[in-house]
Amino acid sequence: MRTFVLAGLLSAATLAGQTGPPTQSEIAHAYRSKCIDSAFIPGIRVEMRCIKDIRGWSVKFKRTGEERLAGVILKRYQAVARQGNTCAEYRIEDRIVLGPPNPQVRLRPRLTVEPEGVVACR
Repeated sequence: MRTFVLAGLLSAATLAGQTGPPTQSEIAHAYRSKCIDSAFIPGIRVEMRCIKDIRGWSVKFKRTGEERLAGVILKRYQAVARQGNTCAEYRIEDRIVLGPPNPQVRLRPRLTVEPEGVVACR
């Protein structure tokens, strides 16, 4: 009897924890899960991600900007996780370092995910 009660409490706690929006690490993992980085279509860049669903939240990524500096590419994205009428928005900045590492400059690749809040979907 105790085993069934304990198992029921654990499953209820697990389900209760899954109702919140995706965490920053889950969004970062979904962003890194590219199936196709870019397809060969002239003038069009196609990026597809393998993870499109996190705990019942559908996740979509939209490129908002890209900058090319000396040895660095900065990519900016907006991620929107949607479940029902609730949307959670995130800003993503991906810094990609080109070429061999330079110990004098000390630039390293970095992925930053910042939540912008949970709102009602439009």
